[in-house]
Amino acid sequence: MNFPFQFFAWVGSILYATEVLGTKLLSRHQVRNAWLMNFAYCSLMLVFVVPVSLYFGAGWPVLWGNLFWAGAFWALGNILYIVALYKMDLTTLSPLFIVRMGFTLFLGMVFLGEHLSIAQLLFIGLMFCGSLLVTLDERMSLRTLTKSGVLFIVAMWLVFSLDAMFIKKTIIDNGFWTATLWMFLIAEAFFLFTIPKFSKEIKHLRRQAWLFILFIAILDFVATLAVNRAYEKNISISSAIVTLPLSAIMAFILSFIKPGLLEKHSMKVYAARFIGIAIIVWAGIKLS
Repeated sequence: MNFPFQFFAWVGSILYATEVLGTKLLSRHQVRNAWLMNFAYCSLMLVFVVPVSLYFGAGWPVLWGNLFWAGAFWALGNILYIVALYKMDLTTLSPLFIVRMGFTLFLGMVFLGEHLSIAQLLFIGLMFCGSLLVTLDERMSLRTLTKSGVLFIVAMWLVFSLDAMFIKKTIIDNGFWTATLWMFLIAEAFFLFTIPKFSKEIKHLRRQAWLFILFIAILDFVATLAVNRAYEKNISISSAIVTLPLSAIMAFILSFIKPGLLEKHSMKVYAARFIGIAIIVWAGIKLS
């Protein structure tokens, strides 16, 4: 059955949200080193990526240029994402993924000379206004926007925007499965250089944590395959679906069920954040 790209984008969005929630739980209660978390679950993903890709016909790449950059930017973007995840609440982090769409359009206007209408500029402005609200905490100060976690998110916007472009190009160059296999292998080669940052801690990681990381790796693997398939057909709409803040909703619900498990704020803070989320999502829909 030939599914539309929207189906793959929604599958990726739901799985990514579940994976993000699980990773955040691990960071709070099991794995305190962000570098260890990144290396462990990305390495475990290869356990699935290699045999599945080979089974479906992955081979030696025809063209390496776009493929190298797809792997390099995926590695860098993933590191930025993990570090930001360790530093920020999910009700702040998750909606900021959507702002990447407006950020990408703005970069296109500034550096590529692409034309944006007044309406598009207005929606981009609204997205950034919404991002101010989702960063608020009990202090209700806009100074929270300068938190280091937010700076990692801004860098991640740029990196993943570039990565989506190179993923699309390398799939055209080499085919879906070859591009997927070698993108992960190239990224893993970069991750090997981070081993000194956690080498003393990895041997103390409990079996329970490894099993949880394995579960997250499976989710990430399937989600990445779905998202790459969606990007193959369409980037803009796929990105809009993939970046919906589903994990923020999950974290908000969990804050009432298990207040000490993940995050807990006053209703005033959550009201401000979800107003910001509503503005970001609405503007994102208008832009897509």
